[in-house]
Amino acid sequence: MKLHSYLLLIAVAAVLVTSNSWASSDSEKQAQALAEYQQHAKNMQSGMSMKAVVVAARNAFIASSAYKPYDGPEVGLQSSLSAAFDSQNWQQCLELSKRLLDYSYVSLIGHYTAYACNSELGNSEQAEFHGILTEQIIDAIVADKNGLSPESAFTTLSTPELYMFLGVMGLTATEQGLQEREGRVFDAMTVHGEGIPEESPVILYFDITEQFKRGFNEIKSEIKSDNNQQGNNQ
Repeated sequence: MKLHSYLLLIAVAAVLVTSNSWASSDSEKQAQALAEYQQHAKNMQSGMSMKAVVVAARNAFIASSAYKPYDGPEVGLQSSLSAAFDSQNWQQCLELSKRLLDYSYVSLIGHYTAYACNSELGNSEQAEFHGILTEQIIDAIVADKNGLSPESAFTTLSTPELYMFLGVMGLTATEQGLQEREGRVFDAMTVHGEGIPEESPVILYFDITEQFKRGFNEIKSEIKSDNNQQGNNQ
């Protein structure tokens, strides 16, 4: 991406995090969102896996302090999870999926791996449970859209989730690019695979505004913390 595009995205992020409508740094609102998410997660655990519940849980999660799209378990456990699959260590896979779901009960990666590894271990009831939730999360990502334009973009909560979604859908990404439009940030993924020939790839759009905004807030917090530390050392 050209330099002016990076500067544009930084400017957009600055507007997002300073706007009153994007007050994700407000601890009271984050605490309320966390409580809402936890209640929705309990409902999901008890078998309430309707799409509306899953969508509400995801919306509450990304507004809470628990949401860590860049340094959370979905990022940190990628290599361990991949190794567990490669070695067919399904018990370790289950343990890792539990850690993912402890972090986020709306994690596509967490539920899909729990489904896959329980299936391999013959735990059919648990596999079915997590399989249903996997489908509901996919429905929440798609949200009755086709992903073929920014206006009809899918919505994912982290980069690992985006790639898991593509994998579950039988798609392979060959190119990726960031785009900004009307105050929203998008990943534009060139893909081929299930029903899409490699010689005729398509671009799928993913709205990553919440992910981008949270990452920018984390960078600001780190800079502020570093500046405070330097001030204390002087």
